[in-house]
Amino acid sequence: MKSKLKVGQSVVAATNEFGEGIRLTDCKIITVGQYYFYTDMPRCNKISIKTLIIHGGKYSSPGYIYLSRAAYHQQENEQIAWEKLRYKLASFQHQYTKPKNLTIEHIEEIIRLLELDSEI
Repeated sequence: MKSKLKVGQSVVAATNEFGEGIRLTDCKIITVGQYYFYTDMPRCNKISIKTLIIHGGKYSSPGYIYLSRAAYHQQENEQIAWEKLRYKLASFQHQYTKPKNLTIEHIEEIIRLLELDSEI
């Protein structure tokens, strides 16, 4: 990840504003070190290069850094889609016959995509 981070680069801080939800704030990288980089945003200035998690000091992390707003929205949409899939799969827990429109190819593809074949 370090090679993608440059001094002066714009990034987006996604911070949890308790009671208000997630707040996106544009900031710039001012220093890139070996393990952390620093931004011009006072509350979110020390960030792990490896995880992009904002360092919280003695407290929990206030959020994450994304390389762009588009990257944040993509991750958010992926998480929403995953939650929908998990909820739908849970609804099949007591359904012992497969849905009529689901073929063996579909089932095998789902198993492959979710890497479930190693658990069977």
